[in-house]
Amino acid sequence: MTLAALRDYLKKAKEKYPVSTEFIKKYQQSPANKNGYVYYAWECGLTVCKQTADPNQKWHFLEAYTGLLLADPSNNITPSTDARIIYNRIRCPELLLWLAEAAGISPEKVQECADAAQEIIKTSAGSRSRNAAGNKIREMIPWEEIEKAIDLL
Repeated sequence: MTLAALRDYLKKAKEKYPVSTEFIKKYQQSPANKNGYVYYAWECGLTVCKQTADPNQKWHFLEAYTGLLLADPSNNITPSTDARIIYNRIRCPELLLWLAEAAGISPEKVQECADAAQEIIKTSAGSRSRNAAGNKIREMIPWEEIEKAIDLL
């Protein structure tokens, strides 16, 4: 699946899903991270609020992540780039959870991933705990599962 095909599919997805929304309410990326999507949303004039899970992850994926990657030619990312490459670069746990929900992965499996990610964040020291949580989610739901779930829809 190409990045363009994944983006087209996700344009039809909901902005929010239950598991990723609850995760964001507890563990949304800090706006202090000036390289992150929350800070970028604030710069764009969007609502930033943990309690409402804003900015939403649909915007995060389509605008703040892949939109910016595609806009910068130095990234060597094009619409024909294999979506697996993009998925495997994502470190943000809430984005990975949203992608799994949008793809149609079972709510039980997504919740299991959210629980594992929460445990990592709660028990890890340092700023890399969110990256470790994202790695765990990708380990539990590899790209092949996302692609298969989308292809079945």
